[in-house]
Amino acid sequence: MGVTATVELPHDTCPLGTALRGFPDSHIRVERIVPTGDAFLPYFWTDAATVRGVTEQLEAVAAVERCSIVDVIGDEALVRVDWLERNVDFLDHVEETGGVVVEAICTSGGWTVTIRFDDHADLGECYRHCVSNGVQVSVASVRGPTSSDRDDSTFDLTDSQRQTLLEAHESGYFDVPRRTNLDELAQKLDVSDTAVSQRLRRGTARLVENALANPDEDARSE
Repeated sequence: MGVTATVELPHDTCPLGTALRGFPDSHIRVERIVPTGDAFLPYFWTDAATVRGVTEQLEAVAAVERCSIVDVIGDEALVRVDWLERNVDFLDHVEETGGVVVEAICTSGGWTVTIRFDDHADLGECYRHCVSNGVQVSVASVRGPTSSDRDDSTFDLTDSQRQTLLEAHESGYFDVPRRTNLDELAQKLDVSDTAVSQRLRRGTARLVENALANPDEDARSE
């Protein structure tokens, strides 16, 4: 049975993390990573307001050939990185053990990475590889496809999305009229209002996709 783990790592786990040191209110987000040699993290999303500073800082990294802004959509910018070289790192250990990164988010506090493995044995092997190679990794949570984990495993929410959606619900953000707003939610969760908005959007999209738009379900008659 599949297992999903959320782990926390320091900034220097990946050169992308160093680009945030001068931008404490910014973040980097990468989705669905399958590391394959030169294709290592070629694209990531970051805040549109600070994207130019982030790309300039990344271009100063010796392992980066060039860094370019591909597109700007709303308050996020899509960035492409062309790497000259890279050392063996955390994602290599994920690849060696058959893991797939569902989402990786880097903020001023470091990396939070959600990874899916085929079973607990692969997760354990990945952890041992990291520890034996000096990678500082902390396992924040592990969950499997059990009935008690339905809201996480079936709906495929990240921990931050689930926490934000629950806080929004309990605080009356979805009520009519609303009893709270993005600024107040951001204060409660100790993140920026931009981060709250993005988590609500993506979390809601995942809920709809996995709960209501499942193509494998048999069509129901009206």
